[in-house]
Amino acid sequence: MKKFAVAAIASALVSFSAVAADAPSYDFLSGSYINFDDSGSLDGFAVTYSRSFANGFFGEADYLRVSDGVTLERGDLQLGYAHTLNEQFDFVATAGLSREEISVSGFSVSDNGFIGTAGVRSRVNEQIEAGAAVLYYNYDESYVNFRLSGRYFFNEKWSAEASYTFGDDNADSFRLGVAFHF
Repeated sequence: MKKFAVAAIASALVSFSAVAADAPSYDFLSGSYINFDDSGSLDGFAVTYSRSFANGFFGEADYLRVSDGVTLERGDLQLGYAHTLNEQFDFVATAGLSREEISVSGFSVSDNGFIGTAGVRSRVNEQIEAGAAVLYYNYDESYVNFRLSGRYFFNEKWSAEASYTFGDDNADSFRLGVAFHF
């Protein structure tokens, strides 16, 4: 029985490594539904553009807008670096600028700040990419959030994506969307 278990595990590992061929994707345009929960529920959308350009470097722009009586808009512009750990895993770090605006009944407040992230991304197999990251925002105050994310690739060009972000700012968010890869 023990030999059978070892053989089954070895077989699973061999078949897993045989299908894990692609690296994580850094070239895409995505659109997502987003639910932002900050002691109430705000619904809206997010758009993300990411483009690699040289030796592991990439740029990323992210815009989100959620509302339900209160409107929150945030835009992030970041420069990132992906360091390949092995065929499947990348260590990813980004740094950039962020702008946030909150509007209620014609009154609005905005703030500029900084964002930094660090995490890992993995192309688990041909269809699945997974990631985990720590996000640091600094406006007038700083806060740390955590993001778990995943993509399911229908083919080389299209994927479905989902992410869940939670942390210090007590504003959990869930994204569900689609991405075009180029």
